[in-house]
Amino acid sequence: MKNEKDSKLQHFTAWLTQVMDSQFTIPGTKIRFGLDPILSLIPGVGNALSTGASISIYGLILAKGVPFKTALQMMGNIIIDTIFSSIPLIGTIADIGFKANSKNLKLLQKHQEKNPEGKYYYGVWILFGLTILITIVLLIFFIRLIWNFIAQLLA
Repeated sequence: MKNEKDSKLQHFTAWLTQVMDSQFTIPGTKIRFGLDPILSLIPGVGNALSTGASISIYGLILAKGVPFKTALQMMGNIIIDTIFSSIPLIGTIADIGFKANSKNLKLLQKHQEKNPEGKYYYGVWILFGLTILITIVLLIFFIRLIWNFIAQLLA
């Protein structure tokens, strides 16, 4: 029963990662993208939704059990993605290339190849909380920055 639940959870994580990072292809190219760069086109709100999805994927990955160092790398990917996604238009291009969720899923798969028993590391949940806190602060900062810029343009 647990293996079936783990399998469904892993399948959902892979599906959500694909939807966010590589669901679509730019016609005539091999360039793949997902909802992440599309959402980044919506100032503030889109980035918050995208970051929320990334944190959800991160939480699902951490539940599988990864070392603290791997969780820290994943945290860095999310924070970098949040920062670049907050820059209008440039963030959209960065989202197409960076794909934080795919990077994090690959880190999990690499760990599982070396540790098929999926050892659970408790300290990673501290990083999960810290990631949420940092991304909320970054999102608030960038949303205020964007709205102040828009207000200056309209004034």
